Amino acid sequence: MLVEVTIRGDAGVVDSGVVPDLGETDAGPTEDMFAPVDMFAPVDMFAPIDMFTPADMFVAADGGTPTDAGAPTDGGTSVDAFTPPRDAGPPPPEPTTASVRCWGAGQASPRRPSGSPEEALSLATWGTRCIVDGTGRVICWGPNESGQAGAPASEDAPPAALTLLPSARSVELSAGGAHTCAITEEGLYCWGAGDAGQLGDGRRNGGYRPVAVDLEDVSDVALGERHTCAIAAGELYCWGASDFGQAGAAEVDSPRRIRTGLGALVSVVAGRAHTCVLDDDGDVACLGDDSVGQLGQGAPGPSSSSAVDVDVPSVAILAAGANHTCAAEDGTVYCWGAGDQWQTGTSVPSEGVIQRIRTGADQLALGAAHSCALSGTQVRCWGSNDQEQLGGDASERSATPVRIGGLR
Repeated sequence: MLVEVTIRGDAGVVDSGVVPDLGETDAGPTEDMFAPVDMFAPVDMFAPIDMFTPADMFVAADGGTPTDAGAPTDGGTSVDAFTPPRDAGPPPPEPTTASVRCWGAGQASPRRPSGSPEEALSLATWGTRCIVDGTGRVICWGPNESGQAGAPASEDAPPAALTLLPSARSVELSAGGAHTCAITEEGLYCWGAGDAGQLGDGRRNGGYRPVAVDLEDVSDVALGERHTCAIAAGELYCWGASDFGQAGAAEVDSPRRIRTGLGALVSVVAGRAHTCVLDDDGDVACLGDDSVGQLGQGAPGPSSSSAVDVDVPSVAILAAGANHTCAAEDGTVYCWGAGDQWQTGTSVPSEGVIQRIRTGADQLALGAAHSCALSGTQVRCWGSNDQEQLGGDASERSATPVRIGGLR
C-alpha cells in the first residue's frame, strides 16, 4: 500500500508498504556531527543532477479560475512523508513507515535504492537527498557545496546520519537552493546555506551543523531557493530572501509572522520564489513571484509581498514545484503557474490560469517540470518526461496523467 509520494528535480521516489520485486519494471567537520551509513551504497540513480531539470518528483497545489484540462497528464515525482490533508476530525494517526522507490533522472522503472533502509518515515529530494528512517534519524547524501547534506562542505557527500540532530518526524529540502530543515521532537532545525538568513537563527552564517529556529509549535515547513516558511500554531512565519516578496515585505534572518487573511493554517508550500498556504477551511493564498502566474491570478503579474487569495474550490491538499502549484480535492487536481512542459495539465500556454485535471489525489508532489498524484495505491504523473520521470513508456511530455507501473 503506497503511503506517500514526493517529487523534485529529475528523480522520483515513492514509499510503499509492499516492496515490489526489484526485477519488476515500470508499466506506464567533526566526526561527532554525523556518522557514515554503510547501508546507503551509492548507485547511479543518485548521481548529482541539475536541481531544476524537469525530471524530479514533488507535489504542490494552488488555484485560480478553473479551466478543464481534460484527463490527467504527466508530471514529476519524489516521495516524502506526505503533508496530511486538512484535519476534519480527530488527530491523524502516527505517520506510517514504508520502503522507498525511485525513478527519473534516466531511471524509467521504480526501484529500491541499493542499500536503502527497510523503513522510511519521510523523504525529500532536490539534488541533495535526505530521508528520515524508522528510528527518526535524518540521513542525507548528494550535492553538498553549502553543507546542506549535513557534512562539511564538499562537492558531493556520501550517505551520513546527522547524529547531533534530535529525532525527526519530517525533513524538507530547499527548492533548488542549498539549505535543509527538519521538524524534530525538540523543534525546527535548519542547516546549509545561510547567506540570506534562510536558516532563521538570526545570523547569515551557513554551515553543516543544524541550528535551532526560535519558533514553537511548528507543524509544517517549506523551503524555497533562499527563503523558508513555517506554520506555527496555525500562523505563517517566513524568513530569508524576499526579493519577490516570497518571505514578506523585506529580507529577515529570523521568523516574522505574515498575515494571510485566512483561517488557521494547516499547510505551507514553497517554490523557488513563491509561497502558498492552505487553511482548515480549504482556502488557499499565495505571495511572492508571479512572473509566470505562480500566484494563480489568471495571468502573470507583479510580485506581491502580501498574500492574495487563489480562486479554487475548497481543497484538502497543496503542493508546489519550482514555478507552479497544485491543489486537490474530490477527484480533481487544480494547477497553475509555469506550464511550458505541460506540468499544469494542459498543452496550451496558460500561465496563471487555473487548470482542472480529472484525477484522484490523496497526495501531490511537484518537480521543476512535472507533477504527480498518489490515489489509493496508484501514482500518476504528467508534465516533462525528458528524464523518464513519467516512466519509460511515456512520450517526451504529457498533459494527461500517466500511470507509473511497478508500484503497489
